[in-house]
Amino acid sequence: MKFNKIILSGIILILFGGLLFITEVFTPFIRPITYLFLMGSSKGKDILFFVLMGLFLILSQLYKIKSEKLKLKFNNFLLIAIVCSIILFAIAILLDILLRINLGIALNTIFVNVNPTESTTSILHSHLTKSVLGHLLVNTINPIIGSNINTASGLYTYISGFSIPIFILMVLLFISEVVALQKRDTLIVVLLSFFEAILFIGCFDGGIMGTPGALGLFGCIWIYANEKYILAYKYKVKKYGNPFSALKNYVVTYKHRTFWQKVKRFSPYIIGLIIILLRISISIVGAAPDYYEVNIYNPSENVNLTDGYPINYVSVEPNKISYHIDSSLNEENLTNQLLKSLNRSCDYYTISWNFYSYF
Repeated sequence: MKFNKIILSGIILILFGGLLFITEVFTPFIRPITYLFLMGSSKGKDILFFVLMGLFLILSQLYKIKSEKLKLKFNNFLLIAIVCSIILFAIAILLDILLRINLGIALNTIFVNVNPTESTTSILHSHLTKSVLGHLLVNTINPIIGSNINTASGLYTYISGFSIPIFILMVLLFISEVVALQKRDTLIVVLLSFFEAILFIGCFDGGIMGTPGALGLFGCIWIYANEKYILAYKYKVKKYGNPFSALKNYVVTYKHRTFWQKVKRFSPYIIGLIIILLRISISIVGAAPDYYEVNIYNPSENVNLTDGYPINYVSVEPNKISYHIDSSLNEENLTNQLLKSLNRSCDYYTISWNFYSYF
């Protein structure tokens, strides 16, 4: 492996991820950017993104060690990575459904585990597969994990029986992503490293309906189906020296493609649109716009939300308190406030969805 600009870029990104771990100086500048593609970016996801992308850039140069002996079709490994991620996304949704069935709670809720640590999960933004990685980290390098990095390890007890296949899929996903990067044009290496990094993050933080997972999957499918078109446009930009002139010439050339070539060309956009529509449809169907229903299970004696929240209704049952909270509150803000109010004061609680609160 010869030292080059790609490897240098990877090292810089990894070092920057290390800086984010030890200091908050760069956070105000980085967070507004990473928030856009990491969906509610946090310190842990910021660090992981830069380290992963840097690592992918470095490992993309592995083929240069024995390039004459490698005869693999690297695009096939990109397809394997896509399939692995889709399986992980499906497992995350099924586990969230299974958790709710086992506990007897509604499907259209955010589930919040309180003990030993606060962790949230829902069908729209799953953290259950994340708990497998979190459990591993807590049991290996827990002393160096910052208190402001949520590992979701508190959810592990609900899916421990599925940890081995999830871990195997994660390892297979990572390996296939690394191999898929070999022997590609520099532009494709950079783009694919970005999409693979956020796809890996999305597979255990958010799921298919979270921004990292959806964007990462779209990007990998886009490159898998359109790599030659991306490179063709790149070379036309070099030829014409103007991206707009190159685009005009590229569109004229594209008109001569066959029907199936055009279908393959546009398939990533169709898949991306389906994911967006699925996310919005489930959010709307499961929304409870009239009020938030907060159900607290096995609460401690000092639990009382009536002083700090606009409560419309309270119901007290054995081992359960139900609150109806005014729907004028933003769902994300309410979730964050309840995390502080109910810290270690119950076993777990649920919050109903309110898709309309974001408008």
